[in-house]
Amino acid sequence: MAHSLVTEALARGWTVTPVEARREPDGYRGTYLHYASQALLLLDAGHATVGIVFSEVTKRRPHEGTKEEAARRAKGQYVWVPRYDYVGDGRLRLHLTDRDGRKTGASWTDGARVKVEERLADVIAAVEAASERAVQMEQERRRREEEERLRREEAHRVEQLRRGYEEWEQALHAGADAWARHREMAAFVDELERAIGEEGHPFVEWARSHLAAVDPRRVLPSGDVPTWTHEERARHGRYEPKPTYRW
Repeated sequence: MAHSLVTEALARGWTVTPVEARREPDGYRGTYLHYASQALLLLDAGHATVGIVFSEVTKRRPHEGTKEEAARRAKGQYVWVPRYDYVGDGRLRLHLTDRDGRKTGASWTDGARVKVEERLADVIAAVEAASERAVQMEQERRRREEEERLRREEAHRVEQLRRGYEEWEQALHAGADAWARHREMAAFVDELERAIGEEGHPFVEWARSHLAAVDPRRVLPSGDVPTWTHEERARHGRYEPKPTYRW
């Protein structure tokens, strides 16, 4: 079966990689054979590595004590035993994994009428489908990344427009508040002059000069005229001046 899979995969131009053992130290001055995957081999139709795993179907049965367990108990030793034993029933199973060894959900098992070796065409089709899904997932990932990039660019554009617009908008609100205060102080100076009945009083003259110097109508925002339209600004929310705190 493995030979048939490899032959067909190579005929299609796929990549075939055997899973080989690697000898590693065991921590006790010895070594052991380590397999990076439980798969016998890996097939890649171009965009997704798929592991081919052969195993035997097992059945769960209540654990039956062994002679070794009985001998250890006779010596007074503690013996841990599993609740169940898993015994092979002679049927072959083939299942697929991804490149990290996780089961993909695709599997075939010997049945009364159809054996696994008669399903090799389905296995080849599943490997091919995994590659197609990988392409679709990559395309979807790129689409999401592009959408996110465009979203960030639009958010940055709106933020820049908002910042330029709000500088002038804040100047308008601040100027209107300052003008109201300015007129209030000018009215107070006029009333003060009438109350003291004296023209050219030093404080009155100083106050009038001060008001002329700080006239908010002379304080205009600098820079270019905001390019954000008033309609766009209205759609993005009503302007609300940030609260100012005085300590």
